[in-house]
Amino acid sequence: MTVDLIKGMEPHLYPVEKLVPSFDWLAFLMKVAYRCEVKYPLKFSMAGYNYNHLDYWRVLVFRVLTQLPTKEATDELNDLLWDLAPTGENDPNRLKGSVERYERRTPHVTQIDEFLSRLPKKFKEQLTEEIFHTLMDVALELGLIEKSLVLYFDYTNKWYYGLVNGYYDDEVMGTNKGPGTKWTRKYGAVMAASGTTKLFIGIFLLRKGMSKVPDIFRMKMLLEQWGFHIQYIEGDREISTYDLIASLYQEGIPYLGTMKRTPSIKPLVEDYFDGKIPSVIPFVLKQNAGTVYKWGDIPTMLIFKTDPHTRLRDLQKQVQMGEITREKALEHIHIFITTLKPPRNKHQWGKWGSGLAQRFRKRWRIECGFRDMNQIPPASHARNHGTKTLMFAFQMWGYDLWQIQRALHRRLRRVPKTWRKGPSLVRFSKRLRNQMKLSASLET
Repeated sequence: MTVDLIKGMEPHLYPVEKLVPSFDWLAFLMKVAYRCEVKYPLKFSMAGYNYNHLDYWRVLVFRVLTQLPTKEATDELNDLLWDLAPTGENDPNRLKGSVERYERRTPHVTQIDEFLSRLPKKFKEQLTEEIFHTLMDVALELGLIEKSLVLYFDYTNKWYYGLVNGYYDDEVMGTNKGPGTKWTRKYGAVMAASGTTKLFIGIFLLRKGMSKVPDIFRMKMLLEQWGFHIQYIEGDREISTYDLIASLYQEGIPYLGTMKRTPSIKPLVEDYFDGKIPSVIPFVLKQNAGTVYKWGDIPTMLIFKTDPHTRLRDLQKQVQMGEITREKALEHIHIFITTLKPPRNKHQWGKWGSGLAQRFRKRWRIECGFRDMNQIPPASHARNHGTKTLMFAFQMWGYDLWQIQRALHRRLRRVPKTWRKGPSLVRFSKRLRNQMKLSASLET
């Protein structure tokens, strides 16, 4: 789907911002919401209100772009619509009654909340997938990504402060890390990277006692349906399990990730520290009684890597001199596991493994993405799991739009290097609010 350019001139643009096109993201996301409603019609109506479904979507999209709470977003949009109304119609009529009230052009916050609560869970999931799909198409159309992608998987917590029935609510988990709460919703997030561009492309809510593999494979199938190819997948120690690695291996998708110090791996770390084995060795990943999927033995490669700017012989020397203990030295050794094929020449394994460990450092992009999204207000406190997931996806869409704008700046040439960094998240949000007044979709 092609994104329309903003019509008009924004006030107070920096010189670098005049070199990069500004897109009408409000009109774009409204088109996606409309297309989703056509494909998956809603079977309920907001009878008694003077608004249709698109009026509600416009407020929600405006909320995403302006990073305002729902009440402030709908009130500000209402004022803006009255200001942009044709001459003679920009004065709201006073309604009857003893209380001074005026006609609105946008639904009130209580009506928005009711609309969200009545959306079917399946529709919320379809809408989330539809927008992620469209954002990927836009990035591909603009030449910011290619069809071959690297995927990052990670988990993040969204603290839950409501009442929980621990026996039946399997989508709320216990935690000892929550600020003022012992409950959390745990989400799995997927980020796609192509070159220097990184975009969130999926989200799913984890459930207690359920395998994470089906959710991850659903994202894999969606990407294939969208026409993309997965180079390999990266994950941290929590994701590097037999079930996932073996399932991906059966599908021919390589995996690269850090590994926990299991009873079978811990002795190998000590052997590496003692110089008995090289930094890269073959390793057979075996199933156990706790695995869900029984795929048999999986051939992998283990990579041992010390902290950045730290050499193994330096750790050995510090232990010999009594500066640190052996146990402390072993903590500075990290273990990576991969199903990527190593070079045929074993003498090249060390360099190959070091390169993979260096490449894995880019997985911090998804961690930085979570941190940046925490700056995107407002946080939703929805009790309904489907609504909470949709509102979390709203933050991801705002993050992706910001990344698309930054990626366009990185393509600039023959300009100062600082110009190619793109706008900060605060600056991008401010520009979006200015663009609302220029958006053609705001015409009544």
